[in-house]
Amino acid sequence: MLGSAFPKRWIMSLALVGLAIGVLTVYPGHSTVWAAECGGTTPEGSIPTANQLTSVRITPNTVTLNPGQSIALSAIAGCGSAGDESQNLINTTYSWVPSGVTLSATTGANVTATAGSASGTVTVTATQDGITKQAVRSISVTIPSTPTPVDTPVDPASTPVLPAVDASTNQALVSPTAGGTVASQDAAGTFTVPVGAVQNQFVAIRIKSWTSADVKKPIGYIVGSNVKAIDTTDMAGAVYSNFAYLVAAEVCLTYTADEFQLAHHSEIAMFKEANPEASPVKLTTTLDHVNKQACGKTMSTSIFFLGLAETPFDASVVVPPTPVVVPPTPVVLPPTPTPDVVLPATGDIAPGTGLLIGLGAAGLAFISVGVYALRRRRAEIR
Repeated sequence: MLGSAFPKRWIMSLALVGLAIGVLTVYPGHSTVWAAECGGTTPEGSIPTANQLTSVRITPNTVTLNPGQSIALSAIAGCGSAGDESQNLINTTYSWVPSGVTLSATTGANVTATAGSASGTVTVTATQDGITKQAVRSISVTIPSTPTPVDTPVDPASTPVLPAVDASTNQALVSPTAGGTVASQDAAGTFTVPVGAVQNQFVAIRIKSWTSADVKKPIGYIVGSNVKAIDTTDMAGAVYSNFAYLVAAEVCLTYTADEFQLAHHSEIAMFKEANPEASPVKLTTTLDHVNKQACGKTMSTSIFFLGLAETPFDASVVVPPTPVVVPPTPVVLPPTPTPDVVLPATGDIAPGTGLLIGLGAAGLAFISVGVYALRRRRAEIR
């Protein structure tokens, strides 16, 4: 009797005590501090905090556009401090509300904003599991000043001599009473300043060919091959950075037959790169298909090029949708997966303190029962 009862109770007691010790070793109770994915810690024995939304911001930080210019905006939501958000925040949706600007979309993390005729704002709201945060970005719009033309243009007393230019550049003199026109060396571009566009001074206009790789692609357009850099300078050859004509000048660029085909026989537009960081400005364009030439009006000089529409522009041409027949997809039931034994990892649920105390108490209880039974058996034998 002693040989059968003693080992069974004693082994069971030791097993329970060993289980409790093992659990305490693997999950060290009060010493456990689970790391949160977004930094910091969570209380011991609890599920760690996942990436929780605490702030959202809009990039770029400052936006200054001319009327009609566009720029890409991105919303970045995160669980860090403001300005240090993580762009990979999980389970987050975005909604945008414009004021005074036009947006390419009202949802998603990335949108394109197009400036109107005055400054405006863009507001983004990030939402994650019932948590919402907002950020506002001001869109500053710079309106080029248009000086009032003088009724009677007057030339200065003496006509200056134009300064020397490099071999790839053509230039011409502009006077208040005669205006001026300059043509590029390849005859593919001209810039014409009308009478009265300048007053009481002479200026020079310069034109040279530019490469299409050096200009920013407008949204919805392909950059054509004819790109011209046009400058306005003083009589010493210094380029004016913010010169505005009193009357709009005209820039004309030619296009090829292949580019006309590429633009779907319709949409070719003149663009002006006013700010290398923003989308080029689309000018009101007049097309001359006989001479294969596009012209636009401008109050200042910059880099000019033609944009070729990526998609047909004529809205009257309606292409009926092609019916799509989807064959039935056979249903193949996947094999029932065998559940894997996954040990708890950082971020899983840890045993609570009460469970650990209960396991320890159970082990001690079984030990006590085993000792009591052993003494009683010995007493009976005596």
